[in-house]
Amino acid sequence: MSKEKLRDKVEIVKSILGELHRGASVDELKEKFREVLSTVSPFEIPLIEQQLISECVEVEEILKLCDLHVALFRETPRSMS
Repeated sequence: MSKEKLRDKVEIVKSILGELHRGASVDELKEKFREVLSTVSPFEIPLIEQQLISECVEVEEILKLCDLHVALFRETPRSMS
């Protein structure tokens, strides 16, 4: 993964965080976040979080993404094995 691609993903996540900070609801941002998650590997998630922290994004703001992620997870149908 190139630094440029990671930077692009960080910028997208930052824009979603900004919308959450400005009062957008989790429901309003689900689709946008779903699209971001489809391009992010599990390996990249902590890299993106570290980048956000290094850019002085408050941890509380980053945790708001967890609410969004959980909301999407709850909507995902789970197969019964």
